[in-house]
Amino acid sequence: MNHSRPPANPLVDCISTAHPSLLTKEEINDVGVPVQILAPEHDYMLTPELKAHANETIPKLNVEYDYQHFPGVAHGFAVRCNEEDEGERRALERAKNAAVGWFGQLLHLH
Repeated sequence: MNHSRPPANPLVDCISTAHPSLLTKEEINDVGVPVQILAPEHDYMLTPELKAHANETIPKLNVEYDYQHFPGVAHGFAVRCNEEDEGERRALERAKNAAVGWFGQLLHLH
């Protein structure tokens, strides 16, 4: 089902997801609220094909979209960060700040 406009009563007001698991093209096609994707460089679940589909499709859906690439980290970095690895720590901090900023902006918390 592809929405040409957001549903009248969406379940959520906006979405932020880091390294989403089990995401499908159909779910991407059906996005009806602002969405943020925090994408690690290496991700066996959010494949390059899904990343490309999201980046081609979501901007055409008339919703706010923020895609952020996290070089050098892998699937799970924002929930299972290796705190001994400075790159992962920095990526986790950047992802946290991005999500907080996204929700603050779109939920009018700032």
